Amino acid sequence: MIETDSPSLDPSILTLAVDACLSASNFGDKPWKLVAVEYAKVFANELDSRVIKCRIQLREAAIARLYNLESMPSTEDIKICRVDNRSNADFGRLVVLRARLQIEKRVSTEVVNQTLDQFCASNPISDLERSVQLDIDFLRAKLLRFQGEFALAKSLLVGHMQAFRYRAVNMITIHYFETLCEEGHPSKAVEALEYEYNELRKRENGQSGSGRRLTLALAGSCLMKYLLDKHSDAGSLEKSERFFTSIRWTTKQSLITKHNYYVAQASLGMIYLLKSDWEGSLCHWNRALEAARNCFSQIGHAEMVTQYAQCEILHRLGRTSEAKMRENAARNLFKEHGRGYHFLGQGTAWLDQLNMLAEEAGRPAIAV
Repeated sequence: MIETDSPSLDPSILTLAVDACLSASNFGDKPWKLVAVEYAKVFANELDSRVIKCRIQLREAAIARLYNLESMPSTEDIKICRVDNRSNADFGRLVVLRARLQIEKRVSTEVVNQTLDQFCASNPISDLERSVQLDIDFLRAKLLRFQGEFALAKSLLVGHMQAFRYRAVNMITIHYFETLCEEGHPSKAVEALEYEYNELRKRENGQSGSGRRLTLALAGSCLMKYLLDKHSDAGSLEKSERFFTSIRWTTKQSLITKHNYYVAQASLGMIYLLKSDWEGSLCHWNRALEAARNCFSQIGHAEMVTQYAQCEILHRLGRTSEAKMRENAARNLFKEHGRGYHFLGQGTAWLDQLNMLAEEAGRPAIAV
């Protein structure tokens, strides 16, 4: 615990100090976030306010989830008293955090939606509550996308993009254009995302968290364009590889960064596979499998895609016994999990490509 020798301050100033520290914890790396929260605790101890202490607990839990910290408090132990719009918004953030944890554990969509239903905004709604409501609506759209309900997901995303029209790029627009790809319209997605990417590069080098995510979306859309255009646009494949390899990864990765690293390695595995660079492709797929096991509590679909790709590569390298082991593993995983749509193309065009490779070699496809 950080200690200070400062004299007691007015409660209103201490409350502002807590808010400032918690806001600061949304930026920077893990050490900075943790220090900011510790300072918030120091000021909160002088206030002795249950509402504020719960607010800090909530932020601690969010950071613990982000970095997969063992010290993560149970969200069920966080009891937020809803006494005004602000505390109701805090409760909404707790609901969103619980839902995100459920999604990561592959809890059923019905249960996640029941969790999200627990939040109800006040009337009239405050700006903070409106922000929470947008987060909830965004999660519902993501759930639809993850189920493969692309048209419904796109409809929800369009309805909420207007609320963020003052921002150059955000997760809502990224998910919208990725969903557009899944629906079979990658050219539109590439055009829009490339514009956003060029605008971002005018402000930064694209290596912030949001910059990496935008680069991933653009690279993935280029790869989808190549796959869906029946390999007629070699330039899209080259662009995809260039964007994926341009990303620089930090050594201390958050949960989100780990997810993104998995996507990049799996995507490069697919790109090298399409180029018939079997050894290079296998190297990236091996990294993808390690990354998946490092960041997913239940990796089901991600492991199935990886094992399927490795199986096809090993067959072409003449390593038949290893290939059959991968094939059996992928087949069993597909029976259990089916197609999954958490990552762009991996439940659609990627599996179609792997099925085609298997059938061309005279083997039965797995993802049917």
